[in-house]
Amino acid sequence: MKKHLVQIALGLAVVLVFVGHALGGFNWPPIERLELALYDARLTLTMPGGVDERIVIVDIDERGLAAKGRLPWRRDKVGALVDQLFDHYQAGLVGFDVVFAEPDESSGLSVLRELAASSLRNDVAFQKALQQVTLRPEYDRLLAEKLRDRPVVPGDYFTGSAGGTGPAQTSGLLPAPVLRSGTFAGRNVRSTTWKGYGANLAVLQRVAASGGHFNTLSDEDGITRLIPMLAEHDGAYYEPLSLAMICLALGSPEVVPGFLQPSRWNRNYPGLEWLRA
Repeated sequence: MKKHLVQIALGLAVVLVFVGHALGGFNWPPIERLELALYDARLTLTMPGGVDERIVIVDIDERGLAAKGRLPWRRDKVGALVDQLFDHYQAGLVGFDVVFAEPDESSGLSVLRELAASSLRNDVAFQKALQQVTLRPEYDRLLAEKLRDRPVVPGDYFTGSAGGTGPAQTSGLLPAPVLRSGTFAGRNVRSTTWKGYGANLAVLQRVAASGGHFNTLSDEDGITRLIPMLAEHDGAYYEPLSLAMICLALGSPEVVPGFLQPSRWNRNYPGLEWLRA
């Protein structure tokens, strides 16, 4: 009898440990690692096989760098790549998991303008030649023209978690948020929250069809498995690059948050369950 009571007590203790972990009462690293291993196994067993020929990843590898030169590439070269993807390969949608955050001044126009305003300001021949050169578009504006009216989604990223210290660093222009501020008022919705961001130049983002972040979340074992579907910044919520591309491919439908219908079992669970587009 005593032996059975001990077994029952141990069994209840194990159940309580798992229930407490599942409810978020505490995190026990061994259980966390077990859950991650089971997740990986389930994903491997259930994921579809083969290759989806509709999706192509253009990877800039060592071979590409040897042929086209080191990064960063000039924006006119990126523009030529965009032309090739749409005009030659008939791409239906293009996403960039890079950020065009800094102006491309490799055309040399800024240097020529400085000379025209200083040591060569009285050189008539130079001033005349500069006027002709200036008629050519700068590389950033040239790329902007390649992006205009095309289904292109550039990437961006967020920095400085809400609990961190120090000033928020921001650069570039963020795309429009997928969900406005106040969407989850009165609901216990958890999302990653950020103070700063690194986005694309305004001249590029304004003509882009959309935009999305590529922030990742690493699990306890150091493996990246997640990209947050919503990143909160300044009260508004921004979508990841993957969701932005899917929505654009579907014709840019409105993204609607989904919640469980209230019942006696979940009346205290107002969390977000899904996003519908």
